[in-house]
Amino acid sequence: MSEISELKETMLEAFKEVNQRFNGIDQQFKEVNQRFNGIDQQFKEVNQQFNGIDQQFKEVNQQFNGIDQQFKGIDQQFKEIKEREIITFKYNEKRFDEISKEFAEARMSRMNNSGAIANLSSQVQTYHHEMLALTNRFNRLETKIDNQAT
Repeated sequence: MSEISELKETMLEAFKEVNQRFNGIDQQFKEVNQRFNGIDQQFKEVNQQFNGIDQQFKEVNQQFNGIDQQFKGIDQQFKEIKEREIITFKYNEKRFDEISKEFAEARMSRMNNSGAIANLSSQVQTYHHEMLALTNRFNRLETKIDNQAT
């Protein structure tokens, strides 16, 4: 009878360890979820920046239209407008490159998080199989005990 009690105690300990592993995995899922929330927030901020840039583009375009109409035919002033457009174009080109880089970094972070989720999913599946094996073993031992008792 003491062997059965020891075996039962061992099985209960094993179940506690598996439960602790599941708790650890739950915590890791929560951390990954927090990372995704952070990425979502970053995307929202980038989107707000795009909205601000669009508004600035509208304002700049309105100003250029007004300048073109006012100084049409005056060569020196046209050159100044042309230089401003070149500066704006270079600024925009540089800004688009920076935004592209930010998107690439966010994409890499998202891929890293996807890998972490896949890894955690694999661990959950492994622990699930271990839990099934322990349950099966426990059931066989209970059956053996019942058979010996009769």
